[in-house]
Amino acid sequence: MAVILEQVSHPSEQDELDLKKIYADFPLHEGQPFSLNKARGDIYAGRMNDQLLGAFEVADKGSHVVLIYLCVRKEHRHRHVARDMLRQFLKGLTVDCHLMEPKGIDSQQALHRLLSQLGFKQVEESWVYKVKNTTND
Repeated sequence: MAVILEQVSHPSEQDELDLKKIYADFPLHEGQPFSLNKARGDIYAGRMNDQLLGAFEVADKGSHVVLIYLCVRKEHRHRHVARDMLRQFLKGLTVDCHLMEPKGIDSQQALHRLLSQLGFKQVEESWVYKVKNTTND
Protein backbone atom coordinates (compact mmCIF):
# COMPACT_ATOMS: atom_id res chain seq x y z
CA MET A 1 0.00 0.00 0.00
CA ALA A 2 1.17 3.51 -0.77
CA VAL A 3 1.41 6.36 1.70
CA ILE A 4 -0.99 9.14 0.70
CA LEU A 5 -0.05 12.67 1.75
CA GLU A 6 -2.92 14.90 2.84
CA GLN A 7 -3.39 18.22 4.55
CA VAL A 8 -4.99 17.66 7.95
CA SER A 9 -7.42 20.54 8.37
CA HIS A 10 -10.39 18.79 10.02
CA PRO A 11 -8.95 15.76 11.81
CA SER A 12 -11.14 12.97 13.08
CA GLU A 13 -10.72 11.72 16.64
CA GLN A 14 -8.61 8.88 15.23
CA ASP A 15 -6.43 11.36 13.32
CA GLU A 16 -5.78 13.31 16.51
CA LEU A 17 -4.83 10.10 18.33
CA ASP A 18 -2.52 9.14 15.46
CA LEU A 19 -0.85 12.58 15.50
CA LYS A 20 -0.23 12.25 19.23
CA LYS A 21 1.36 8.83 18.62
CA ILE A 22 3.52 10.24 15.81
CA TYR A 23 4.87 13.00 18.03
CA ALA A 24 5.01 11.00 21.28
CA ASP A 25 8.83 10.95 21.17
CA PHE A 26 9.10 14.58 20.16
CA PRO A 27 7.55 16.99 22.67
CA LEU A 28 6.62 20.12 20.78
CA HIS A 29 5.82 23.67 21.71
CA GLU A 30 7.70 24.33 24.95
CA GLY A 31 7.61 20.73 26.16
CA GLN A 32 3.85 20.32 25.74
CA PRO A 33 2.38 17.34 23.90
CA PHE A 34 1.26 17.79 20.30
CA SER A 35 -1.77 20.01 19.79
CA LEU A 36 -3.29 21.16 16.51
CA ASN A 37 -4.16 24.43 18.20
CA LYS A 38 -0.46 25.21 18.70
CA ALA A 39 0.70 24.34 15.19
CA ARG A 40 2.75 27.07 13.51
CA GLY A 41 1.49 26.19 10.04
CA ASP A 42 -0.53 23.70 8.05
CA ILE A 43 -0.27 20.05 9.10
CA TYR A 44 0.41 17.42 6.45
CA ALA A 45 0.30 13.71 7.22
CA GLY A 46 0.98 10.45 5.45
CA ARG A 47 -1.93 8.04 5.58
CA MET A 48 -2.01 4.32 4.89
CA ASN A 49 -4.91 1.98 5.68
CA ASP A 50 -6.88 4.72 7.52
CA GLN A 51 -3.95 5.43 9.85
CA LEU A 52 -1.61 8.44 9.97
CA LEU A 53 2.00 7.22 9.99
CA GLY A 54 3.99 10.44 9.78
CA ALA A 55 3.47 14.19 9.73
CA PHE A 56 5.04 17.60 9.37
CA GLU A 57 4.05 21.26 9.59
CA VAL A 58 4.46 23.75 6.76
CA ALA A 59 4.81 27.47 7.46
CA ASP A 60 4.36 29.74 4.43
CA LYS A 61 6.93 32.54 4.43
CA GLY A 62 5.89 34.01 1.07
CA SER A 63 9.10 33.51 -0.91
CA HIS A 64 9.54 29.99 0.49
CA VAL A 65 7.95 27.46 2.81
CA VAL A 66 9.48 26.03 5.96
CA LEU A 67 8.86 22.40 6.71
CA ILE A 68 9.16 21.67 10.44
CA TYR A 69 8.65 18.79 12.84
CA LEU A 70 9.01 16.01 10.28
CA CYS A 71 8.33 12.87 12.28
CA VAL A 72 7.35 9.27 11.57
CA ARG A 73 6.00 6.73 14.06
CA LYS A 74 8.78 4.49 15.33
CA GLU A 75 7.31 1.27 13.94
CA HIS A 76 7.13 2.75 10.41
CA ARG A 77 10.51 4.47 10.17
CA HIS A 78 12.09 1.85 7.91
CA ARG A 79 9.19 1.74 5.45
CA HIS A 80 10.02 4.85 3.40
CA VAL A 81 7.17 6.88 4.92
CA ALA A 82 9.25 10.08 5.19
CA ARG A 83 10.52 9.66 1.61
CA ASP A 84 7.04 9.09 0.21
CA MET A 85 5.53 12.04 2.10
CA LEU A 86 8.31 14.41 1.03
CA ARG A 87 8.19 13.31 -2.62
CA GLN A 88 4.47 14.02 -2.78
CA PHE A 89 4.84 17.38 -1.05
CA LEU A 90 7.72 18.53 -3.26
CA LYS A 91 5.82 17.70 -6.49
CA GLY A 92 3.32 20.48 -5.87
CA LEU A 93 5.73 23.18 -4.74
CA THR A 94 5.96 26.49 -6.57
CA VAL A 95 8.39 28.09 -4.09
CA ASP A 96 11.58 26.84 -2.42
CA CYS A 97 11.37 24.69 0.69
CA HIS A 98 13.53 24.85 3.82
CA LEU A 99 13.52 21.77 6.05
CA MET A 100 14.04 22.36 9.77
CA GLU A 101 14.26 19.99 12.75
CA PRO A 102 13.92 16.69 10.90
CA LYS A 103 12.71 13.88 13.17
CA GLY A 104 11.81 10.27 12.66
CA ILE A 105 14.93 9.23 10.78
CA ASP A 106 17.16 6.97 12.84
CA SER A 107 20.56 8.12 11.62
CA GLN A 108 22.11 11.28 10.27
CA GLN A 109 23.58 9.23 7.42
CA ALA A 110 20.12 8.02 6.37
CA LEU A 111 18.79 11.58 6.66
CA HIS A 112 21.58 13.00 4.48
CA ARG A 113 21.08 10.26 1.88
CA LEU A 114 17.27 10.75 1.77
CA LEU A 115 17.39 14.53 1.47
CA SER A 116 20.17 14.41 -1.12
CA GLN A 117 18.21 11.90 -3.22
CA LEU A 118 15.20 14.22 -3.12
CA GLY A 119 17.26 17.21 -4.30
CA PHE A 120 17.80 19.07 -1.01
CA LYS A 121 21.14 20.80 -0.34
CA GLN A 122 22.48 21.30 3.17
CA VAL A 123 22.92 24.97 4.04
CA GLU A 124 24.35 25.44 7.52
CA GLU A 125 21.87 23.78 9.91
CA SER A 126 18.97 23.43 7.50
CA TRP A 127 18.25 21.77 4.18
CA VAL A 128 17.03 23.71 1.14
CA TYR A 129 15.07 22.42 -1.85
CA LYS A 130 15.12 24.81 -4.81
CA VAL A 131 12.13 24.63 -7.12
CA LYS A 132 13.32 24.27 -10.69
CA ASN A 133 12.29 27.20 -12.84
CA THR A 134 10.61 25.78 -15.94
CA THR A 135 10.17 29.08 -17.76
CA ASN A 136 12.69 30.28 -20.31
CA ASP A 137 13.67 33.87 -19.63
